[in-house]
Amino acid sequence: ASLTTDFSRYNRVLAACRAELENGDQLAQEKHQLQLFLSNFTYPKSLIFHNLRDALKKIPGHEDVLIEMLQQNVDFVENERYLTPDEKYRLIRSLPHLMLLIDGDIDASGTSSSKSTNVFKDKRIKLGPLQAIFKNYPVVPEYGDMSMTMIVILQRAPHWDAAMEKAWA
Repeated sequence: ASLTTDFSRYNRVLAACRAELENGDQLAQEKHQLQLFLSNFTYPKSLIFHNLRDALKKIPGHEDVLIEMLQQNVDFVENERYLTPDEKYRLIRSLPHLMLLIDGDIDASGTSSSKSTNVFKDKRIKLGPLQAIFKNYPVVPEYGDMSMTMIVILQRAPHWDAAMEKAWA
């Protein structure tokens, strides 16, 4: 809601001051581009993340690298291989996002293709340590006084099933 309010205020100020500004036309074009970016209906939220995910899906074998990153982060958290609390929480914050990037797509009929990776059933991913981390750190500091709930991010995964919530939260 805050971004929408700020953008509305910017629109009103630009409309009122556009004629007086030297680069008013350029600012109006930039505002139009920003408006198109913010109102992308394909992914109404997390546009940048979804664009990254779509670009990764085009790279053959991307899952292998992401799974390795996921396993390394789990190992670092489990064995306390970090120096500062910020580094620790950075590792923890990355886990649900890596899982989202690894998880494959589901088609309109609700089934995944044979090439699609199910992050919750893939044998290369050890779910036990991940679930323990999610249970030990259900809410993680993000920035300043903002925090994120780990399970909420994981629930956006295409292969997420509501019945799995008890094992993760």
